[in-house]
Amino acid sequence: MERDSRLLARHYIASPEFKFDVLSIIPTDFLYFAVGLNPAVRLNRLLRWQRLREFFDRTIRRTRFVNYTTRG
Repeated sequence: MERDSRLLARHYIASPEFKFDVLSIIPTDFLYFAVGLNPAVRLNRLLRWQRLREFFDRTIRRTRFVNYTTRG
């Protein structure tokens, strides 16, 4: 496990995930003034989809009850 924050930052900035993260957080609210209330303006948020999938995969691997569902 790497704990050097400078090395981690350099690696993250050089990764493709960084570019997607930067594009996904661009404030698109200002485009609403130019384009109007068009939902397509917020499509940049979909660039975070891969990160969300990674989060779910890691969460599922670390839980004890992977297929646990409650039935009434």
